[in-house]
Amino acid sequence: MMRKSGKDHGSSTLQGLRRGSVLCAIGLVGCASAPVEPPRSVVPHPTLAAADPAIDEARAEATWRAFLDQRQAYLDRLAEPLVACAERSLRDEASVSTACTTEDWPQLLQAAHALSRAYLHTRDHAHARAAELAAGPEVIEAARRDLHAHGVQADPYAYVWVLVAARTRVELTAVSLGDESLDALADEVAQGLETWLHTRPEPELARGMLLGAPNSVAWVAQNLWQWARARGDEALAARMQQFTAQRLLDEQIDQWCDLSMDDRPESFELFPPCLHRVLAVLTVMPQPEVAPWVRQVLEGRPELAPLGEAPLATHAALNFSRSWGLWALYRATGDAGYKRAYAEHIMTQMDTARWERLHEQDRAWVAEFGVYAIDMSYPVDSPAY
Repeated sequence: MMRKSGKDHGSSTLQGLRRGSVLCAIGLVGCASAPVEPPRSVVPHPTLAAADPAIDEARAEATWRAFLDQRQAYLDRLAEPLVACAERSLRDEASVSTACTTEDWPQLLQAAHALSRAYLHTRDHAHARAAELAAGPEVIEAARRDLHAHGVQADPYAYVWVLVAARTRVELTAVSLGDESLDALADEVAQGLETWLHTRPEPELARGMLLGAPNSVAWVAQNLWQWARARGDEALAARMQQFTAQRLLDEQIDQWCDLSMDDRPESFELFPPCLHRVLAVLTVMPQPEVAPWVRQVLEGRPELAPLGEAPLATHAALNFSRSWGLWALYRATGDAGYKRAYAEHIMTQMDTARWERLHEQDRAWVAEFGVYAIDMSYPVDSPAY
């Protein structure tokens, strides 16, 4: 997603705080004298499906097979706007738009990451070439200039993509993504983001866990831990585990943050906050330590169905970002229902007519979310790696 768009999403979400009453109840913000009426959701109907205690294994398997049949085609379709974005970085079109120019380095680093992952599974060399172009030296230098001029606090979401792109470079040798200057930049960004996490006032930290806005606390903590692991920084990894255990596993959050809270998203949410919290916890924490907590969170097995038609691009991304957490739940529990839900969210968003209705300027950043989702379904020990 473009950095300018991310800032707009964050401010608009805070203005329409659906969960303000919860923050008030747990004492993290001041309470208004009159009851706070939640703003209307743009989702036209509820999307929380009633969970069937007996998992329909046949349905789950049929859905999974249908997804696998289309998975390669999905990657090819998602790569198209990402390749176009990378190629546009060569042209001077700043007078028309900054999208996919070096000024929009977060978008290009997103594209670099997604195209690298796509190449592993498509072996389309056009994807590899475009990935290398999107993480070129001019892009890295533009990110460094912004970092030194404004710091990570200007847009934490944007700087997370520096960590994601750098981790891709370290972990994958099939694509020449940037050079050591990207690693050095990521180290500097990691220091800034860790400071940002630890210096948030309590109300802001709570909002960052409560909202699905770009500057998600869970998203930052998860990617700091993943970068630390890729970099071999055991101290940073340990600090992120401690932060996750103390803040994301806070019992007060457990009282309100179950998956049903993600049923009706805010107008500008692109992450599902409660499911995203689960994703971060399952990524960062040792599985045996959090297994009892996962069972508690999933009590009653709430099941999110894909979002229906909505007028905002963020909700297109939300179908994909939901699937990240659903896949993590499947891996943690072995529950085929979560694997089915993962596939259904992706297939819903990849419906041809629905994809074509997505505005062209939004397709690249939404496509990155899609590639991120689909890449999860490949075995880590796949020959592609």
